[in-house]
Amino acid sequence: SPRLIASRMADLIMSISNIDANHLVVTCDLPK
Repeated sequence: SPRLIASRMADLIMSISNIDANHLVVTCDLPK
């Protein structure tokens, strides 16, 4: 159903956002 697809898309976007946020945190923690 369209609702299920939208839910899956939202989950995917959230997971990608979490990965991006974690990557940014890691890169910020690296010594210059």
